Amino acid sequence: MLSRRVPRALSGLLSCSRFISRNWRRRLFSSSSRDGGIKTWEVRCGSAGWITVDIYNAHLLIAPTNPLILYLPPTGAHLRHIHPEVPPFLLSNPNILSTQKHQYPLARINYRWNIPHPVPGSPHLLSTSPKFANHAFPTPLHDTLHAYTWLTTSFLPTFTAGRDDSSSPPRSPSPYAAVSSYTAPPRTPPRPLIIYGSFLGGTLATSLALTESHTRPQGGVSIHGVIIHNGIFDWTVAATSKPPTPTPSHLSNQASSTREQQELLETGAQGWDFHTLHRLKEKLFSNPSSAFDAFASPILFFRSSGLAIPSHFPGTEPVAPPIDDAILGGLSLSDEELAALRERHGAPSPSSSSSSSEEEEALLPSTPRKSPLKFPPTDSNLRIPNSLFLTSPTPSTEEEPTTLEMQRQAHELATAMRRSIVMHEFRARKGGREIEAHARSEERVRVCEVRETEMEIGNVVGEWMEGRV
Repeated sequence: MLSRRVPRALSGLLSCSRFISRNWRRRLFSSSSRDGGIKTWEVRCGSAGWITVDIYNAHLLIAPTNPLILYLPPTGAHLRHIHPEVPPFLLSNPNILSTQKHQYPLARINYRWNIPHPVPGSPHLLSTSPKFANHAFPTPLHDTLHAYTWLTTSFLPTFTAGRDDSSSPPRSPSPYAAVSSYTAPPRTPPRPLIIYGSFLGGTLATSLALTESHTRPQGGVSIHGVIIHNGIFDWTVAATSKPPTPTPSHLSNQASSTREQQELLETGAQGWDFHTLHRLKEKLFSNPSSAFDAFASPILFFRSSGLAIPSHFPGTEPVAPPIDDAILGGLSLSDEELAALRERHGAPSPSSSSSSSEEEEALLPSTPRKSPLKFPPTDSNLRIPNSLFLTSPTPSTEEEPTTLEMQRQAHELATAMRRSIVMHEFRARKGGREIEAHARSEERVRVCEVRETEMEIGNVVGEWMEGRV
């Protein structure tokens, strides 16, 4: 799995990138940038078109030790017109207890993960344009990997070019002096990276951090941590079960919601619960098997799903392929028989519908059996990254256990990551102490419940980042 989707394999596809001057764009956080705004780059994603990467505070990248924040928005680029602004605490340290205030450069990866939607002001859906096509998973994964590879192999090296010439022999101060290794210039340290994502961006940020956090830095960068706010780490339960019976509040919200309110829900501005995951699954995945990809459900890096993969989403009818008229034309059938055959093929019989329903019932995850998996793999040079999982309770007037879904997933993934640290990292060291291992694992992987306030989230993030960048 990892060998097929490591970002390094994509480096040959990213030789072409174009810089676009975007002076006409709305200048977000222009007051925090000396160069007056945001620089936007277009990055080629193989034969799948282009995505954009926005760079904030690019002038701060001149110092090779300044960390870069990789920001993954809560949803795909099709909802960019209502995306929340980049959290200000990612551009500067907001911790009120800090004695020093730091500004950070930031790269926003505008990945695609959407169903076809026209943009505001567009008279009709431009279905012929790749920009408005259906970008189901794994398109967002490929977009993220292309952007990450472009950043680490093409963009960031331009800020350190000429600073490190350690590949050539050092020059002697005198033609009579011997060349000594002690006169070699110091190597440029790897640039620290912090990855931040929420909701769908949290899914992608987690997968990227788990598969790109190396014990020995590669490509001149080193992932120092990942911050996830209300991320989704397991889509398999939603993909293999029927939608839950909507409560009266959900029914009233669906009946009164407008297109704008539906889009606002998708961005995570109103929080997600289990009902939301079921409403979104068919918009994000073309079939249930895509949800079983570990890059879409990162918990599957650490355990098996314990579920059978259905051929279609439970509660929906499987789409029957049309009958080829050329094949029917070669049959010696009357018009009535041909019409009956087409009707039977297009509409499933009652027996097939009942069997399909029985199959769906059999796939319902009542008591799934899950087996732990070893991650990171042996000799992979990967390590569990420093991680901060932030969860915010969904506001609700009803006591619904489904509203705790995101908190449950965050705690399950954090537990699996801590177990990996204790079982596979500390036990591999001679003389590792059990108590110390558990304490270190809890320090490296933290879960914190916060309210949906910028100040509280900013203080928690700022305090956590101070010891890691």
